[in-house]
Amino acid sequence: MNFSRVVRMAIRYKLTFAASIVSALMVAILWGANIGTVYPVVEVIFKDKSMHQWIDGKIVESQGNVAAHQADVDRLHKELAAAASDGPAASTTRDLEWDLGKSQAELAAATKNLERYEWLKPYINRYLPTTPFRTLVLVTLVLVVLTIVKDVFLVLNNVLVARLSQRAVFDLRKLFYRRTLRMDLATFGEDGAADLMSRFTNDMNQVAGGLDSLFGKLVREPLKAIACLVGAALICWRLLLLTLIITPLAAFLIRWLAKTLKRANRRAMEEIALLYGTLEETFRSIKIVKAFTNEQQERRRFHDNNKRYYHKAMAIARYDSLSHPMTEVLGIFTISLVMVAGGWLIFSRQTTLFGIRLTDGPLNQ
Repeated sequence: MNFSRVVRMAIRYKLTFAASIVSALMVAILWGANIGTVYPVVEVIFKDKSMHQWIDGKIVESQGNVAAHQADVDRLHKELAAAASDGPAASTTRDLEWDLGKSQAELAAATKNLERYEWLKPYINRYLPTTPFRTLVLVTLVLVVLTIVKDVFLVLNNVLVARLSQRAVFDLRKLFYRRTLRMDLATFGEDGAADLMSRFTNDMNQVAGGLDSLFGKLVREPLKAIACLVGAALICWRLLLLTLIITPLAAFLIRWLAKTLKRANRRAMEEIALLYGTLEETFRSIKIVKAFTNEQQERRRFHDNNKRYYHKAMAIARYDSLSHPMTEVLGIFTISLVMVAGGWLIFSRQTTLFGIRLTDGPLNQ
């Protein structure tokens, strides 16, 4: 049976499916919120400041940046007007216009920052403590509460995913058994009975495991990644787009690994069916085996089948072991790319990379 059909059987339980998606989404949101709570600890508290002092300092700093950029814009307007009246070379006019556009973009970015800090100030003054230590205590309590709530949703998600997969396998077993009873007698020969037993046991366990992975990690982990991407986009969405150059490589590697695992699982299922066949034949003919002292031959046959299944299972383990290192390397490579690009923009005080504008204004250290 096609796995996609099993998935359709699972999502027929619409309420459980919807609840599993909502719980996974809550896990992702709270996971991202937990990361966000670390920011005031690193940025403010460990510098012996309260959030009130931090927001006041940011407002003063932003006002200074707005004033400086406004002065640059006014100066460039005057220089451009003077250059136009003197009739300079076209290249000089283009340079002044480019500088003016850059300064106007930096002014707009600085103005947005100032507006953001001024919007935050009343809430910080109203709800947050006035001392660094009390702020640390509050942030720690928020972190603990968010973690507990996240774990509650995580447990709920695991239970819902298990219910979804087990209900689908429950229906699949009934369907398979109903069809089995309609098969002709020839199907229940020496090889057929063992194959059917393998379908009812090992294959059903594989299907349940696949559904658990699909509706569990394969839904929850991408949502957690999206939560991080949203947070990064709020800081600098253009710089975040730079990471998309890794997407084709990641998609190719994940697709290759998924296909390879699918083939390895199919071969392992075929081997376990043969193993069941050997067991069923031996147990059914145990009197004959003992009468003709064929124990050694049966042991050798079982050893060969068992060894083939062992090699197939080890192939699955090897390919499966690649999944975490592969995603981790891709993640570290992406983060490193952003760090290098962002570091260059910060230290060079530039807003472009390879001629592409990545930020409206220089990034702060």
